[in-house]
Amino acid sequence: MRRAKGKYIAYLNHDDIWLPNHLEVLVARAEEQKADFVYSIMQWVLDYAEDYADIPRFPHAPRPPEASATLHLRSIVDEIGYWKAPQETYAVPRADYFRQAQFLGKKYAFAPMLTVLKFGGTPGSYEELRKQQKYMQQVQDDPHFSNRELSQMLAHAYWKLEQPVAPGNYLRQLVEWLRRQLVKRRIDPVRLVFWQKPGRHIREWHKRHNLFQ
Repeated sequence: MRRAKGKYIAYLNHDDIWLPNHLEVLVARAEEQKADFVYSIMQWVLDYAEDYADIPRFPHAPRPPEASATLHLRSIVDEIGYWKAPQETYAVPRADYFRQAQFLGKKYAFAPMLTVLKFGGTPGSYEELRKQQKYMQQVQDDPHFSNRELSQMLAHAYWKLEQPVAPGNYLRQLVEWLRRQLVKRRIDPVRLVFWQKPGRHIREWHKRHNLFQ
């Protein structure tokens, strides 16, 4: 971020994939909406559940978008500064940074196109990394890749609507509603875990992957 010279900053996590039109879509949306932050649809590719689309709803999104789906003005750095280290935040650094901007009233715009793939495997495992080569080949070979993936996720979501409602869904909806109410009042939901020290997420990550500082 210190070396950035252009108008925008975009992120790509080491194990995520941008579709070829990612930057084009986000920059066009940022210019059209005069937005400080722009994010697109991100597909979670999972090896233990059905894939799903990650689409935060602003202005009171209870969870900020993932970094790889987000682009923002370079000038944001002059106002907010840089990401904190994982040991300094109650949330993950990306969420902490994007939440600061949200509470400052920065404009978030949504680009309604699938442009990012994020791979999630079994906790403590890196098996999901094996899928990337296969998906990269599909992206290169199929010009309708994003439409096909979106259609499959839409069909699955519609199918779930017709299934009996699992008790756990009520709890998740209640938690998301509570988080949204807190965000409306500019209270970061992660700070409610007052007994936890900063760096909780990185400590848990180290533990899952059998890594120690």
